[in-house]
Amino acid sequence: MDNTFYKKYTQQILFGILIIFYVIIFYIYSLEQCYPRIGFAGVYGICIGTGFLFGGLFLKEEFKRLEKKNILKPIKRKNTGKKNEKISLIFNHITSFYIGYQIAYVINGHYADLVENPANVIFSLHLSEFNLLYPFYGLLFVIISIILSYDKKNKSSEDKNEKKLIFPNELIFNFAVAAFIGGILGAKLLFVFTEEGNFFDKLFSTSGLTFYGGLIGGAMSVIIYSKQLKLPVLNIADCFAPILMLAYSIGRMGCQLAGDGCWGIKNNHSHSFLPDWIWSNKYIGAIHGQPIEFYDFSNYQPNISVFPTPIYETILCLAFFLFLWFIRKKIQVPGLLFSIYFMLNGIERFFIEKIRVNPPISYKDVPNTSYINEGIGFYNKGDTVLNSNTQAQIIAITLFIIGLLGFIYLIKRNYDTKKSIKKI
Repeated sequence: MDNTFYKKYTQQILFGILIIFYVIIFYIYSLEQCYPRIGFAGVYGICIGTGFLFGGLFLKEEFKRLEKKNILKPIKRKNTGKKNEKISLIFNHITSFYIGYQIAYVINGHYADLVENPANVIFSLHLSEFNLLYPFYGLLFVIISIILSYDKKNKSSEDKNEKKLIFPNELIFNFAVAAFIGGILGAKLLFVFTEEGNFFDKLFSTSGLTFYGGLIGGAMSVIIYSKQLKLPVLNIADCFAPILMLAYSIGRMGCQLAGDGCWGIKNNHSHSFLPDWIWSNKYIGAIHGQPIEFYDFSNYQPNISVFPTPIYETILCLAFFLFLWFIRKKIQVPGLLFSIYFMLNGIERFFIEKIRVNPPISYKDVPNTSYINEGIGFYNKGDTVLNSNTQAQIIAITLFIIGLLGFIYLIKRNYDTKKSIKKI
């Protein structure tokens, strides 16, 4: 493909690939099957990697747009010469491969080994338990690193001591790494500080990663990194607003296709002209077993049909991504787009939780996410589950309020600024 053609129609090409990807996923949804693995690859990991890839590519385009408007300015760094650049590039690819390799080993049923003896896991190639999944993930991370860090080499000769201008769009992979590390830490810490039990047991447990903790931790990491680069934080936040929606939409595909248990409550009926798989799903082949319904602590009904809530989040968050992406150029107040993202995120999660399997705060002893051999289910006790707020709903309400207050504050500040300028 001609490079000039690609540069001119980059967004159109990206949207075309994205549409094809979603069509394929929705076809797979319609089969009403779960696929914890596709061949030797974990489907959840593939979806996370795909989310990072699409998110990074769209983020790169938005950074370029703001660079043309001189909102994001290039960063001056001392040029260390081509030889050092090549060494750095090789080191980055090896590091990316090693990270992907180790992540694949851990998610392939060895998280407990990582918790028990981190050094043995991190500093081993696990050749005695070798699986093609490990190098596959390694190569996947290298490819993502290359795509997100790609930049046409400067053909002009530069002096080694000369200051080199680096554009923010060239640092997309760095932003992704910062968001990933901060997200993992935030997801774990929110679980540690909000759930009952021994602090260290929770910290080193094999479970406990929360979306909102990841959102908070990832946002803080990106803010710190942006400040370090002396980039405008509010503009960077606006760039991430549609990207977070897209990444979350694709991430939910992994939940649905793997059948990880974050489905909805019992539903055996269709509610419109739409196909049945939109309204009810038995999650055949789910990684943790099929949905069940508890009547009390010992009696339950296995293999029931439930609302496929990850499908709804896939659709809603894709729609929100498109909305945010197409209004971003019309919003001139920095931080306003991210405030809208907060409000949309809060609305979406609050209402999804109404039909999703999740323990209400006031009923923590209810086994509606208990893992047993037959699967994951909910507690059938009238409307107590539906009318009790979950932790995610409380955070969703908080996010909506923060977004609303931020929206009002930024509009007022912009109005006051314009008023002051007119007076002058």
